[in-house]
Amino acid sequence: MKKNQKNGILGIICIFMLIFFTFSYMQEKSYKKSDLMNKEWVNRIPGKTAHASYSYTDKEITLKVFYNGVKIDQELVIPYYLSDDIVDKFHADSVGNNKSGKYIVRLSKIKVGETYEEHIELFEILELTDTFLKTKHVRSGTVLEFHVEESENQ
Repeated sequence: MKKNQKNGILGIICIFMLIFFTFSYMQEKSYKKSDLMNKEWVNRIPGKTAHASYSYTDKEITLKVFYNGVKIDQELVIPYYLSDDIVDKFHADSVGNNKSGKYIVRLSKIKVGETYEEHIELFEILELTDTFLKTKHVRSGTVLEFHVEESENQ
């Protein structure tokens, strides 16, 4: 084989490897539900006296709100599941069943007049470590950052 042919073949192989690794890296990351569970994820906004904490079980998120370090009595319990895709409908049969995904899909009830309306909220997980969670609300684009904290009564 001539030197030019070897260089051409090596060049083609390098291009295919580059394309393969680029597409592998670009694939969306999926996160494990177990990495969210059994922790208090706290969202504090600098300069604000109120903050919120979220705790995840297999099927529900418990939301607690604090004002000046004191927990407000009412806690919200919200069904959720993880999904690899953006969805426009809440799939109740996925609650507790999906073990991983890129999106947190939750069903919230909002009081409108005298009745409650159900609304789907969709959050993209941007980053998740043992102590840090960063999400983005898909519709509004609002980015939220959460940290695991030892004590919620501070």
